[in-house]
Amino acid sequence: METHLTNEQKQALEQNDGIVEADNVIFMRVDLFRDLLGFTSDDELRQQLKIGFDQADRGQLVDWNPDKIKAQGRQRLEKQHKDS
Repeated sequence: METHLTNEQKQALEQNDGIVEADNVIFMRVDLFRDLLGFTSDDELRQQLKIGFDQADRGQLVDWNPDKIKAQGRQRLEKQHKDS
């Protein structure tokens, strides 16, 4: 699936360091998303996403816990800032 952003969306991303939140939707540049998750390349991100999709297809799912996911993301960001 390929997504095309409007010129207005592209401009908003440029003006907001690659992240825009609107109506409970977060738009983020792929490179920021990849870095946030700790992957070194788009290929590594694709590979890990495929593993997750395959697990979901097999019914190997876990409960959705947004607070836990946010906490893990914040920890990763904090670690990245300390390391840089």
